[in-house]
Formats: sequence, structure tokens, C-alpha cells
Amino acid sequence: MAVELQPTEAMAEEAERGLAWREEFNRGGTAVGVARARDIKNRKNLSEDTVRRMKSYFARHEVDKEAEGFSPGEDGYPSAGRIAWALWGGDPGQSWANERVRQLDNNDSQNKPMNQQPTHKFYALEKTGDGETTIHLYDEVGAFGAGSKDFLADLGKLDGQHIHLRINSPGGSVIEGTAIYNALRRHQGGLTVHIDALAASMASVIAMSGNPVYMADNALMMIHNPWTVSAGDSDQLRREADLLDKLKSTLVNAYKRKSGMDEEEIADMMDKETWLDAVEAVALGFADAIEEGVAAAATATPEQLRARFDTFAKGMTAETPAPEAPEVQAPAIETDSAPAAAQPEAPAASENAPAASPEQEAPAAEEPPAEPQAKVSTAVDAILAKYNDALAERDAALAESSAYRSKFEALSTEVENLRASLAKDREDLERLQRSFALAPAREIPEITEAETAASIWDQWKNSTGAEKTKIFRAHRKTLEAFERSQKI
Repeated sequence: MAVELQPTEAMAEEAERGLAWREEFNRGGTAVGVARARDIKNRKNLSEDTVRRMKSYFARHEVDKEAEGFSPGEDGYPSAGRIAWALWGGDPGQSWANERVRQLDNNDSQNKPMNQQPTHKFYALEKTGDGETTIHLYDEVGAFGAGSKDFLADLGKLDGQHIHLRINSPGGSVIEGTAIYNALRRHQGGLTVHIDALAASMASVIAMSGNPVYMADNALMMIHNPWTVSAGDSDQLRREADLLDKLKSTLVNAYKRKSGMDEEEIADMMDKETWLDAVEAVALGFADAIEEGVAAAATATPEQLRARFDTFAKGMTAETPAPEAPEVQAPAIETDSAPAAAQPEAPAASENAPAASPEQEAPAAEEPPAEPQAKVSTAVDAILAKYNDALAERDAALAESSAYRSKFEALSTEVENLRASLAKDREDLERLQRSFALAPAREIPEITEAETAASIWDQWKNSTGAEKTKIFRAHRKTLEAFERSQKI
């Protein structure tokens, strides 16, 4: 039975309201949300994938209703979250999407044989038009039985198109991830990587294929050594340890190719299991720029993640011989900021091996922020501001020093000119003296007021000629008074 996928009038009114709000307040939603609102406003039939993404969007952003400004009368109404909610059809759109997904699931279960399981992938593709396609890698690499073969098959259909790869993944299989990384690097048409929330383990290696790589200001990247779960004798385990070392060297090459860092530095970071925020990733060269992040609700608690990993680990027994080519997995991530990781995929087991835990269903891909508008985060602004202030202070100091140097050089030149002028005047004077056969005049010491009459008298008595006459004229009264007092 066909499912009606045309938006309702109530959804169209809500989408139109959202578009008007966005134009008026210049906030809320993304370019993808705007495109979706236009389709809903015009009541265009939507695809099944779009309807499922609508349901996923509303489930993730239900928490936005609790924020200030979502309801009328609150400060900041309509908030960015309220505007984005309207773009997707608002409350009518949420109810409609939930009901349509339920109907679609019922049809799928009725039309498929009982022994046929639904096919899931750890990634999702969406053609965004204008020769561009968005791939959402929002799950564990290699999960749900889909591996690099499926990914490469879909990627081969996108030759010539620019790809936006949006990542929010805890990692996964090194072998499958390496094949995906190499295929993305070979892709013709351009590849822009957006790290929306988490690029951990093998997902961080896949991110290195992008040029450029944008990282949300609230996203994280984690790099560590590859690991595996296996069993066997000591020789088998040693061979697997050697294999892990070789796998590590291939991952180091991927990080080095992107960042330009030294291999030993990268290996040391992997040994320590290093977590990087956006600023650190850009500073080290693992990302090229920072873009504004989007708030996301956690889909699982750390306890749930650990329980799922423990369940998988308990499924392995010491009696199970290791496969010839063990599947290498990334560990589950224990952090509030990480989305729920799918249960790790067990290596192929022998006939005596217990069955692996049931596969987990992939969460629907989160609708991405639309375009690679790399907005520098507050932290980066602060760093750049301090750096620019330091440069400004340095430039000012250099300018002031240059000004003083110029003044000093000008004064030095002026002093040298005066010295040269005085030397010339002295030569002229000596020449004049020689022409008149005159000896240079003796300098007469200046007599200060502090000198006593006796000292003046001594100077006058010991002087001769013109000098004696000059002292007498200058101190006549003092000399006469002194002479009378001494009755000379």
C-alpha cells in the first residue's frame, strides 16, 4: 500500500513562518533546512529518506523546546531553535513524519520475506544539487554488515561531483576505513570534510582525506593505536601484535600527509590516546579551519556504551581460534559528547565460536549545517587577538625606535657639521694670526663672585700686561679696598 508523502497545509504554514522568521532575524536553521522548508511550503512530495530524516531531526531537537525563547512571550522569541523547528514543519511536521515512518516500516515488513533482514548502512547519501552530494558518516565504520565495498560502489556513482563528508563517528574497522580513506583521496570532483561532533579512531583517519577539513567549534577528534580482540596461542598473538604495528604505521602516514607533523610525534600522540578540540586540531594541522557547531542531544550514556562493549567482549572465549585476518576495531568511546557507538563487529569466528551480539540499528543521519562557512570560534578569536596585539606592540616599538634612530642620526650629522665648521674657523684664525705675526691670545680665567678679595689681589699681582689690566678694570674697587685694608 502506497504511503502519501505530501506535506499538509499546517506543515506548509509552519514552514512559511520559519522562512519569514529566518529572513527577519537572520538566525536559525541551515541551508538544508531552508531547502526543506521550501519543499514543505510548496507541498512537494518528499522522498522516504527525507521523511525518515525529518523524524530523526525532530527526535534530536526535542530538547530545543526547553530552551529560552522557544515559546511565545519568552525572551529572545523566536529562538534559533524555534525557527529551525518551523523550517521542518513544526509540531505538525513532527506528528506527520512519525506517522509516515510508521506506515513505511509496516509496508517494508509486509513486503519482505520473513528471513530477510532490513539492510542498513553506516553512512547515508543525499544529493544537495548543483553538482554536490553530502555523505553522512554518523556511525561505526563497517557496522551493520556494510563495508568499504558498499561505500565504494556508491562513491563511484558520484564522479565529478563535489562531496561534503559530514562525520560524527566513534571509528570502526581499520581495514574497511583504510579502503574508504584511499577511495576518497582518489575521488575526482573535490572533497570537503566537516567534523560535526566526533571523529574518533578510524573516523579521524578518514577525515584526513578532506581538502579542506572543517571542524565544528564544539567538536572533538581522537587518535590512538589500533587494537583488536582475539584469541590463540602465543605465536598467533605475536603475529597479531606485529600486524597491529604495521597497521599503526599506515595510520601514521595518513596523519602525517595531512598535518605535516613528524612521525615520532604522531606515534607518541597515538600511544597516549590524544583528544583534540577544534583549536588544537587546527593548530596541529589535522584540520584547516573552524566552523560554528550545532548543539546535539546525547543518544547514549557512558554506562550504556560500556555495557555494549562488555557484552561484545564476553562473547569471545579463550578457546576460539583467531581468524587469519582479524578485523581491527576501535574501542567504544566513553564521553558525554560522543554519540552512541554501534556495537563493535566481531571478527569472523570458527565453527566453535559463539555468535556475536545482535547488530544495532544505525541512527538516522543528522541533518548537517549546510555550507562550509568556516567561522572562527571564540577561542581562536582570543588567540588571534592576543597575537595581533603583540604584533601591534612590536610594530609600535620598532616604529618608535626607528624614529629615535633617525633623530639621533640627524643630530650626529649636525654635530659633525659643526665640528667641521669649527675646525675650519680655527684654521682661518690661525692663518690670520700668522699673517699678523701675533701669538694666540691667552685665555683669561673667569673669576667668580665667591672668590675673596685676597685671591683677586693675588691674581692681579701675578698677572702681566693685558691680563693684569683686564683684572684691574674688572675688580678695581675690590683691589683698591683690599689695598687700603692692607695698607700696602
